[in-house]
Amino acid sequence: MSREVDLRRPVEEPDEQRLRTLARTVSEQLPGEQTARVAALDRLTGNAARVEVARGEAEPGPYAARALAHLRSVGPLLGLTATQPAEFVPDPVVRTTSAGAHTVHLRQQHQGIQVFQAAQAVVFDPSGTVASSAGRSVTIDQLLDAEPAVRVEAAVLAAARHVALPAPDELGKYDQFHQPFDPPAVDLDSYEPRVTTVLAGAQDRTTVLAAGPFAEPITAGLVWFPLGPGDIRLGWRVALTMPDHVQRFVVVVDAGDGTVLFAHQTVLNGTAVGDVHLIDGGRERERIAFPRALQDYRLESPPGLPAGFPDPWLSGDDTSGNNVVAHPGDADPPVRGTHEDAHLTFSPDPKSAEQRVLNAFALASSAHDFFYLLGFTEAEGNFQRDSLGRGGTGTDPVDARVYARSVPGTASMLTPVDGTSPVLRLGLVTSTDRHTALDASVVFHEFSHGVTNRLVGGGFDTHALDEPQSAGMGEGWGDYFACMHTGNDVVAAWVVDRTGGIRGHRYDERHPGHFGRLGIEYREVHEVGEVWCATLMEMTRRLGSDQLALSLVMDALKVSPPNPSFLDMRDAILSALADLRDAGQLPADRFAEANKAVWEAFARFGMGPGARSLGARLQGIKADFRTPEALEPTAEAVAPIYSVTVVLDADGEVREQHVARDDGEQTTGAEPPRADGGRQVQYFVETIEAVTPAGPLPADLRLEIVDLRFAQADPDKLTATFAFALTGADAARTADDQARYIVHVVVTSPEAWEARVVATTACRVAAGSTGGEVTLEFPAPPPGRYQLLGGIIVAPYEVLAVESGPALRVVP
Repeated sequence: MSREVDLRRPVEEPDEQRLRTLARTVSEQLPGEQTARVAALDRLTGNAARVEVARGEAEPGPYAARALAHLRSVGPLLGLTATQPAEFVPDPVVRTTSAGAHTVHLRQQHQGIQVFQAAQAVVFDPSGTVASSAGRSVTIDQLLDAEPAVRVEAAVLAAARHVALPAPDELGKYDQFHQPFDPPAVDLDSYEPRVTTVLAGAQDRTTVLAAGPFAEPITAGLVWFPLGPGDIRLGWRVALTMPDHVQRFVVVVDAGDGTVLFAHQTVLNGTAVGDVHLIDGGRERERIAFPRALQDYRLESPPGLPAGFPDPWLSGDDTSGNNVVAHPGDADPPVRGTHEDAHLTFSPDPKSAEQRVLNAFALASSAHDFFYLLGFTEAEGNFQRDSLGRGGTGTDPVDARVYARSVPGTASMLTPVDGTSPVLRLGLVTSTDRHTALDASVVFHEFSHGVTNRLVGGGFDTHALDEPQSAGMGEGWGDYFACMHTGNDVVAAWVVDRTGGIRGHRYDERHPGHFGRLGIEYREVHEVGEVWCATLMEMTRRLGSDQLALSLVMDALKVSPPNPSFLDMRDAILSALADLRDAGQLPADRFAEANKAVWEAFARFGMGPGARSLGARLQGIKADFRTPEALEPTAEAVAPIYSVTVVLDADGEVREQHVARDDGEQTTGAEPPRADGGRQVQYFVETIEAVTPAGPLPADLRLEIVDLRFAQADPDKLTATFAFALTGADAARTADDQARYIVHVVVTSPEAWEARVVATTACRVAAGSTGGEVTLEFPAPPPGRYQLLGGIIVAPYEVLAVESGPALRVVP
C-alpha cells in the first residue's frame, strides 16, 4: 500500500437545507442590505465551502481586519460556534489582481494551534466590497486538550518509519519523462531523533530536529486534525525531506496514541551576456543580455512596474543573483563568467556541465521576469534574496541544482513557505542523453509550481494544493505556462525526443479529455493536469488574446480558495474577468465576447454551469457540456440519455451519487477497490419516450427511495419493487405537472469491474401524489457474484436516488 495516508471521513450527506436556513438568518443580521448565500458545500466538514455576499458596501481597506470581521459575521455557515472563539490568522500579504480585487488568506486555529488544512480566502471586489469567502473551516464546539501524550521525538520516529521505505506499489514506476523512478529509502537502524531547537512561546511547540539520515533538518509542530465532524485529534505535523530532495513528506501523527493519520508527498515531480538555448538544446544557442529585454516575453508591461525593471540578474561574476542561484549538484559553486571587452560573458563549451548550469540560470531568471510582468511580484511572495523595499519577504531566491546524472523524478520543484528558498532540481534523461536544463518547457513548468504554490492559499499555507484536483491543476498550470512561454502545444518534446512530449496528447483542439473522465482515464496527477491545461489552452484560443488569458489565469490564482477544484478555478477565472469589466479595463462588448469564449471553453471540457464534483476529489464528478445560454428552459421535447455515477463504500452502500446528461461517450464499468475499500460505478440510463419540461426547472426537488425489495420470480427471473417519495419545496408542483420518473436496476460485478442496466421503465407520478410504487422484472445474470443497485431519475430534471440491493450469487 502507498505511503500516502488520509484517515479523514467525509460527511455522507451535508445538510444543505439547514445551511440554507442559516443563510437567511445570517443575512438578517448582516449590516445594511447585505445577503449571504451558500454557493458550495464542504463534504469533509458538512459546512459551507463557499459563501457569496451580495449588496455589500464599497469600502477600501483595511482588508485583513475586514476579512476577520466577515468570517465572524458568517460564522454559523462556516460551522463556527458561540461556545468557542473564532480564531483566524491572516496572511500578512494581501493579494491584488490586475483589476484591483483583493484576497486575504486566513488560517484557522484553536488555542493558538493551527487546524489542519482549515483556511479561508476572503475576496474583495475592485470597489472594496466583500464578494465571497471560500475554503474549509472546522467546527470546534468545546475546549480541546492541547497537551500531547506522545513526545515529539516519538512522533518523528513514527513518521520516519512510515516514509522510510517505499511501498511495493511505488516500485517499478516511471516518472513523467518515462525514466525509471524508484523512490529512495532511508536506513533507520541507528536513528534516534534529536531536538536542536524549540521555538520559545509557540503554542504549537514548533520544534526543529537534526536531519539524521534525511536531507534537511526535520520540523514538527502540533496541529488539530479533524477525522470527522466532532472527532478532532491533536497531532504532530512532521515534515521530512528524503535524501537528494527527491521527495518531501508531511506526516500527521496522533499525539495521543502515535497513529499515522495523514501522509502526503509535497515535492512536485520544476551588463552581462550569455550563450543560451532559449527553447531547447536542439536549436543553436543565442547570445542574450542578462537580463533579457522585456519585449522578449511578448507581454504588456503592467501599471506600476518599478522603474528600471527588469532588475539585474547577477550579483557578481557568476550564476548567483538576487532571483536565482544556479550551481552543479547539491553544493558545488556557481559557474563564473569571463570579462571580455568590458562585458561579463558566459560562453562555456556547449557540451559542458557549465552550459547546463548557465542555461538553468538564464531560463529560471527569465521565468522570474515573465511571472513578474503577470503580477507575481515581491508583495505577492515571489522568489528573491532582497525584496528591494517593495514588500513581501526576501531571503528566498530559487536554488537551482543541475545534476550531471539522472536524478529521481528527473526534474522537480520543492516550494516551502515564503522566506525559504525553493529547490529546483534538474537532471539528465538517460534514454536520450539530453538534459532538462536545456529545455525551456521543463524549466518553466517546474518554476510554475513555485508560483502556484505561493499564490493559492498564500505564501504560508503549504497544504493549499493537496487535494487530487488541486494537485492536478498544479501540473496543468505548469504545462500551460510552459506552452505559453515557448509557443508550443507540447511539453518536454526535445528532452525526451518525442514529438508529442511527455503527455498523452498534444494540447490542441482535438484533445480528447474532459472533466467527466477524471478518476476514470485521467487519475494520476499529471493526467489530471493534462485536462486542466487543455482547457486553459482552449480558453486562450477562443479569447484570441494571450495577454488576457494569462492575466485571467494569474488573477484567478490570487482569488482562489485553498485546495480548489476545477470548478472553483473556473469560477475564479470568470470572477477575474468580471472584475476587469467593473474596473473599466474591459469594455462591455469585449467583456461579453470574452465571457462567452470562457464559458464555451469550459463547456467544451465538461465544466458547464451544471457540472459538479465531490469537492476537489476525483469522486462524484458530473460533467456538463452546455453553456449558460443552453440552460434556458424550453418546451422542446427531448429523449435524454443519463450518465449516472455511484460511489460505493467498503460495505457496498451508496456513499455518493450523481446524474448528468450523457456527452455521447457511453462507457460503463467500475473502478477497482480504493484504499478505503470502496469503488466507483458508472452506467447509462436511456429513455425512448421524449420528455417535455413543464414550467421552469425546480430549484428544490429531492427524491428518496423509501423502500427497495428484491425477490425471485422464478428460477430465471428476479423482481425489484421500489417505493419512493418526492420531497422539497418544489415537490408538489412537480407532482402536479405529473413528472416522469425512470426506474432502473443495475447489476454490478466487483470481480469483473462491470456494470449493466438490466431493467428500466418510465412512468408518471400520479396526479395529486408526491410518491409511488413500481415493480420491475428482469432476467437473472450469468453465473457469478454480483451486487444489485436500484435507481430512480426524475426526468428531465436530473434528480437521482440510488440504493444498494443485496449481494447476489448465481450458480450454474
